[in-house]
Amino acid sequence: MPEQVLESLDIAGRFVDLGCVNRFIRCALVLGAASLSACSSGQSNGPSSPTPEPRPWTGTWIKLDGLAVPPEKQMRLQQTCSGWGEYWKIEQKDKKVTLELHEATQSSGIEMAVERSRVEWAKGTLNKSFAKLDGELGTVEIVQGDSSNLARRGPRFPVTYELQWDAKTEHLSGTRNGSPVRFIRVELQSIDASRCPKPQ
Repeated sequence: MPEQVLESLDIAGRFVDLGCVNRFIRCALVLGAASLSACSSGQSNGPSSPTPEPRPWTGTWIKLDGLAVPPEKQMRLQQTCSGWGEYWKIEQKDKKVTLELHEATQSSGIEMAVERSRVEWAKGTLNKSFAKLDGELGTVEIVQGDSSNLARRGPRFPVTYELQWDAKTEHLSGTRNGSPVRFIRVELQSIDASRCPKPQ
């Protein structure tokens, strides 16, 4: 007995062409596969957000110890009548980076026999957005009335910075001798000297 092929079907009293049904199902499957392919292609080949280029590190910075992350990308350091707070200078020339401390200056009006100041510097090479800087820290002494007027070098100790440019905060974050540290750009604001009391 030859195999019977159904070309139509009576459903609920209505005549349905099975050929049309099959063609509709094939079209739906093809369109669904095409949509999935386009979606998958869009996910794999879509444009990725570009990584922002780090700004040159040259500038004036303040150093914060610890893990705190202030939201500001830049702060202000206001001069007072007695002097400046501590800040740091960073210079970048091509891939070479140097870092130097500018210690706080506070004028008390009293002349000291020996003036001591801290010194700290480090230098290294920038690799993309990371730099390892090696240097030293210590003190210098200036004896008032010394005819030579030369700074006496105190003991020095090695210091190493490992700093990474943070594109989100625009800070330099990393470590100083293994302890967490962060540098934030700072704008120096001078004071109107006429408002300061004159020394007695």
